[in-house]
Amino acid sequence: MTRDCLNWFGQSPARLRRDHAARAILAQPGLGNWTGVQISMR
Repeated sequence: MTRDCLNWFGQSPARLRRDHAARAILAQPGLGNWTGVQISMR
């Protein structure tokens, strides 16, 4: 997991937990912070 975190975010999980600015960016919609809205492709 640490290797994947480094590849995706450039930081270790421990460092991301301490980096409040990075966490704020990652919490933006479209980056995994799903609202529960489903999109149907019928």
